[in-house]
Amino acid sequence: SDLKQDASQLLILDAAGLTTLATIHLPHRVTAGLHGSWIPDTPTI
Repeated sequence: SDLKQDASQLLILDAAGLTTLATIHLPHRVTAGLHGSWIPDTPTI
């Protein structure tokens, strides 16, 4: 997040080399709690 601009970016990375494939500029700030939130591909109910 960029506190001065009150905006964030979502980066799409290539896992093999961690190079940036795409950058999505968001018009608002995303809280740090979103980072690292992973959802399993199978239901846990």
